[in-house]
Amino acid sequence: MRLDQIPADVLYLIFTNLCYHCQKPGNFVNADEHDVVENKKALARLCRTRKAICTIVQPILYHYYATGNIRKAGMPYQGYWNDVEAWDCNFLPQFLHTIIARPDLAERVKSLQIILGREQFSKNPPEATYAGHSDTMSLLLDTAKERHLLPWRLRKDSIEKYSADTPLDLEELLLIGLQCTNKVHTLLVAWQYDFESKLRTSVEDNWPLPPLLTFPSLKTLGLVRASGDFIVGDRGVFFNAAFNVDTLYVCDSGGWSMGDHYQDIMINTEPKRPDAYMDCELVGLLRLRKLVLNSLTPTAFMDLIFSLTEGIEELEAEHNEKFPGVEDLEFYWATWDSYCHSLDWALRLLSKTLKRLCLSYIQPSKFEEIDRDCRWDPDDEYEYRSQEPTYDPISSLSMFPLLVDITIDLRSIYQDTDPEVPDRLISFLPPAVERLRITYAFREITKELRQLGAQALGCFPHLKTVVVGIPYKTESMYQEGLKNMKTSGVDDLFESQGVKFSWTVDFMGADLRTMVPGMTVGLPLVPLPGIEQRN
Repeated sequence: MRLDQIPADVLYLIFTNLCYHCQKPGNFVNADEHDVVENKKALARLCRTRKAICTIVQPILYHYYATGNIRKAGMPYQGYWNDVEAWDCNFLPQFLHTIIARPDLAERVKSLQIILGREQFSKNPPEATYAGHSDTMSLLLDTAKERHLLPWRLRKDSIEKYSADTPLDLEELLLIGLQCTNKVHTLLVAWQYDFESKLRTSVEDNWPLPPLLTFPSLKTLGLVRASGDFIVGDRGVFFNAAFNVDTLYVCDSGGWSMGDHYQDIMINTEPKRPDAYMDCELVGLLRLRKLVLNSLTPTAFMDLIFSLTEGIEELEAEHNEKFPGVEDLEFYWATWDSYCHSLDWALRLLSKTLKRLCLSYIQPSKFEEIDRDCRWDPDDEYEYRSQEPTYDPISSLSMFPLLVDITIDLRSIYQDTDPEVPDRLISFLPPAVERLRITYAFREITKELRQLGAQALGCFPHLKTVVVGIPYKTESMYQEGLKNMKTSGVDDLFESQGVKFSWTVDFMGADLRTMVPGMTVGLPLVPLPGIEQRN
């Protein structure tokens, strides 16, 4: 049977198997896997077969665009090293020119992945790649001018600087693309290192203030590093432009590599002072429900949570709208600071809305000390060590009425010097809890688990699952106690109460990037504990 003899609805279902977005709608899209790239090419070839086939396939082909080439330098695992790949043509100008000329296809685009700043670590920058597409760039520039889609620095005084031989840079292409694809709900952006120098406006240039652009269709936003990390609080202008974002993933946001206080002035009507007081209106993200982030110190994390909640009641009254509040929170950190004593204060700001919580200190990997020619093995990692005995654990989550799903490292419940307190878990957990995942259980907690199992039905009637992860390598002083804990029969006690219980192993060297769904596809990295099956 020929393809044109198969019903259109059946063909549509068949061809969606070649679309990464259709198959994994919960992941950010990518162009990093061989099969994903080949499937994209197959859809493009199908568009050139018959007109009837093209009518079905083309909307699927344009479901997403991905730059590809996510920075891969990082952790070795199972003998592999993932170095930065060479720059390849990403066809971004051609893609943008098509969707500008074909608004019907622009409305089909649901997800974007854009990598900014590739030139920082590539011998062939985007400008060199695009140089051979001067005709495409010229048409794109002309069309964008006619439809007023150009970023501010391409208008008026500066417009004559651009010609067919001067390609738009990645930031300009990104903003044009976001304005054209008004149905995009998912965006993964890798911020580039020197965004500040490209956006700064000098007084003598006398350029106009930029227009205020908005991206109301964006719902899920991922921010990762390109050639350097950044500070999440300084993305407030972009967050306010994407005012309907309800899910945010922020990776490498500690700002360790630079004094990163630049403004997103391409889309801002008025530059924000770097030292300005930060509240929820300046940060944006008023409709945020899910927040996943790493690389901040606990103090920086608390500052961010304060900024997200400070002044929220006044804004609700002003907008005549009840904002949802953060319901799902994940926070992973690898650096302690000496002047932060507990996360209690920050978490209590979210106590009325939080339904899912995932907190964990991730011990830095030893991989940098391993010879590249050697096969990496988990036995080569450090043993898990509880850090900073003066750092206070979280006192309790019992006052969180909606909290049902908890993943937390034992160090956030216990210090290594704390005495055994049999009712610690009973007094710690909220009454509505349904799932408990304890990660990096570095010390024995047999009595605590036994009391939880014995009182589960009475104190926590909704509890369904308990998973306890023991570090792959632990300090010798704790090994015997952990071994006794696993053979103590606590698993049978939970099962007798109708609660599913299991032990698992938490490996050292977990990669923080695995928290972003779809970002590390195809990479042999150690996943963060608790999300092993997600990416």
